Amino acid sequence: MLNKNFIQKIFSIKNNGTHKILTILGIKIKFLQHKELLKAEIERSVERLKLNNKYFSDKLINVIKNETKSAIIVANAHQKVFLKYNGINLNRDVVIVATGPSLKYYKPVEDAVHIGVNRSVQFKNVNLDYLFLLDYKAIKGYIQDIKEYDCIKFCGWHSNPDFTVYDFQMEESCHIPKSVVKEIKAEAFYVNTFDSFICDDISSAPLIDFGSTTFPAIHFSIYTNPKRIFLVGCDCTFQGYFDGKEQPIKYKSFMEKTIEGYKKVKDFVRDNYFDVEIISINPVGLKGVFRDVYTKEFLDNNPKIKDELGNDFELLENLTEFKAV
Repeated sequence: MLNKNFIQKIFSIKNNGTHKILTILGIKIKFLQHKELLKAEIERSVERLKLNNKYFSDKLINVIKNETKSAIIVANAHQKVFLKYNGINLNRDVVIVATGPSLKYYKPVEDAVHIGVNRSVQFKNVNLDYLFLLDYKAIKGYIQDIKEYDCIKFCGWHSNPDFTVYDFQMEESCHIPKSVVKEIKAEAFYVNTFDSFICDDISSAPLIDFGSTTFPAIHFSIYTNPKRIFLVGCDCTFQGYFDGKEQPIKYKSFMEKTIEGYKKVKDFVRDNYFDVEIISINPVGLKGVFRDVYTKEFLDNNPKIKDELGNDFELLENLTEFKAV
């Protein structure tokens, strides 16, 4: 039979004037012992809850107002900018010209529509039909090249007005000034940065941006409904640009999110544009996401990648209906 001293060690009740304190195996539980005090504490808790609810309610209302205003601005702008391009590339090939080191091995696909991003305007082996621009810090060093280039140009702004830069410690905004948009004779569009939602109709919604200008370019190209979309220079390796220049260190921090973004694009196309095929040319970090093809010159100059592939690769030159200029 358990003695009294042992029971007191594992179980005790004490009063401190306002509370009863129950202790079980060293764990203390406090109870108000007067109904009036209990009622007062409940009322105080209710008032605190009301104040918190009002704060979060006001915050939610402001968010809804800002998002509604943003949605209206985006829809009005994109109706003018993008609606005319819906389905314009039906049954054609489109090439997204990104700026990774593998771009220098690309031989232009004959009769394809070429959509460049940022620095690709300085790649001399391709004639771009369209150019997508994001991040003022990235492009401000070659504004004159962009201004003089003869193609259709789009400058991206962020649909969330509070968004400034990927790395919030940076001083300059990546938002391209309106004066620059006007100077280079471009049209402005809006993106949602790292938003997982991909809208089918870009004439009424923001374009996607998972940390690379290639994403709004791809989103636009899908909207034009081509037969095939080739991705060129989408290396996803943080090994610089085609011209040998290094990438800013800020891009390294979200490379994983960028690759996840490509996977979301793959799922979106599979579910909504199953007649559109996306093909990566000379992929490195993006290998295995889309259909992969390689050029002989790239493999000859990258023996390590060739050894990793073994005999399990497809040559771009052997693709059906493929012709190089």
